[in-house]
Amino acid sequence: MNSILMANKIKRHVIEAIRIFRGLPILPPADVKIEILERKDKNYIIRGNYKYSGILGNIIEEGEFEVELDNNLNLVTVKITPRKH
Repeated sequence: MNSILMANKIKRHVIEAIRIFRGLPILPPADVKIEILERKDKNYIIRGNYKYSGILGNIIEEGEFEVELDNNLNLVTVKITPRKH
């Protein structure tokens, strides 16, 4: 698979995991920044930052995440450290 397509697929899975685990109604892709994407055994380890903004652009919550996906992009683990504003 094309590496750009794979990276986009991984980012969609990360966004969905953060959204669900933090109970956020929406989380635009631009609000999730992947800092590290690495392979460990057959899994993907993804680390980065996210922010959740209100309608007026005020930041409601931001934090760091570490998501582990298996080779088929199924969720293995999620660690989220939020910093509320």
